[in-house]
Amino acid sequence: MRSVHLSFLLLLLLLGCRSTMVSSDCSEGGAINRLKCVGAWLPACPSSLHPRPRSPAPTRKDSDEYRQPSSAVTAALEASVRGAFDGNGTEVLRYGKEAGYSVCRDAPGHLRWTPGTSVPGGAAWLINPDPSALPIILEAPHSYFDKWTLDVAAELQERLGAQALLVSGTHRCASRATNQCSGKIIRGELRRNQTCEDRKGPHRISDPAHDVNGTFHAAHRALSVALAEAVVVSVHGMPKPGVSLSNGTINEVGLDSPVARLARAFRTQFPDQKVTVCNPHEGSEFANRMCGTGNVQGRHLNGSPNPCTVATTTASDRFI
Repeated sequence: MRSVHLSFLLLLLLLGCRSTMVSSDCSEGGAINRLKCVGAWLPACPSSLHPRPRSPAPTRKDSDEYRQPSSAVTAALEASVRGAFDGNGTEVLRYGKEAGYSVCRDAPGHLRWTPGTSVPGGAAWLINPDPSALPIILEAPHSYFDKWTLDVAAELQERLGAQALLVSGTHRCASRATNQCSGKIIRGELRRNQTCEDRKGPHRISDPAHDVNGTFHAAHRALSVALAEAVVVSVHGMPKPGVSLSNGTINEVGLDSPVARLARAFRTQFPDQKVTVCNPHEGSEFANRMCGTGNVQGRHLNGSPNPCTVATTTASDRFI
């Protein structure tokens, strides 16, 4: 797994004001100015809050503690995020509270959403209101399954100064309940869940990368819509050494596509590492190792009409 750390360090090379609470009216200026104004207006985060976004009580493997939120909860979360970009701090707090979340401003000035006890397994996230923030959303859907990805995604956000960070609050096998989301084709066979006890069974509802009804996907939708120019980087681990890159499809791409440029840079920076790409292009080594074709966040960004069940054949270049 050491290669995972080295590989994501390269991303740093490639992509490379606080005030007192005065008013909830932040409707003037552009979206980033409104966001920064709301951040300054929000209450300061308590000292007990973890310095990085995370669930205070993540749901454990096979615990059956995870509870899928109601549509009212996910709608409230999306409304809370929209309120931040609309400059309406009152809506940020009100809708966050309706969803069982606290929203506050941390020491660096980020807006932080943290789930309460009424949202077991809820995702956590931050938005960086700095106008110079890099247009990247870091996501770690398997924070408590893929080793180190929680910390790798958080460190990338900090060192890059990325616009947002979203992490899951549950082990992907926490719930025994399943959904109908489709998986990927491996050697001619449809595979869904390859990690929990029923290795060829349906995905669990607690798997944020393969479920569209949880808080993680709701936050992803809200963030990716509000930050419409940002690229979403979904950080995963894998049991094999090296790096696998994908845009969420296995289609051929041009040399100027983001995934092709990233692959060339990885090979240059880490010549001793095995760097494979799921999107064939000149000079690449193609391998279907970790291609994310069943990832619902990738399907959403690539324009699927139903990310749960419909894979995409085209890429938006907004997902890696």
